Amino acid sequence: MSFIARVCPWPLAGLLVGLVAVGLQWVDNLPLGATGAAGGFLEWARRPAAGAGWRTFFFVGMLLGGCLYALLTHSFRISWAYPGLDARLGGALAPKAALLLAGGLLIGFGARWAGGCTSGHGICGIGRLQAGSLLATTTFVVAAVVVAHLVWGTGGL
Repeated sequence: MSFIARVCPWPLAGLLVGLVAVGLQWVDNLPLGATGAAGGFLEWARRPAAGAGWRTFFFVGMLLGGCLYALLTHSFRISWAYPGLDARLGGALAPKAALLLAGGLLIGFGARWAGGCTSGHGICGIGRLQAGSLLATTTFVVAAVVVAHLVWGTGGL
């Protein structure tokens, strides 16, 4: 059993995320999402005199929470190892870096085009029964299945 499962089992974690999403919607009329948090952080970084909003703290908390988890579980390591791509590309760094960069750019473009990221649409948008969020989340999931099949399945790159 993993560290996080012992500390906070998934049913409790899901309930807590749902309560936070509902609370933020009620208090600030804004959805909970990672791209919104990153945008809030960047806005604060551009104009720190305006003060940091909750999205800035949420973004910093995501980063610090990930680092804290890695430190507590002794799993913090920086590496270019990516088993699915390494198996397909023979561990070559340049094509792997190019694919990861292209994937990151596509994710950023898609999140911007869709008006939010997977967490914002999947947690908040579907919870509010928004048709656009249902379509966006379905698209994210289908794309993830296709890419996983290409990288780890028999489809090959």
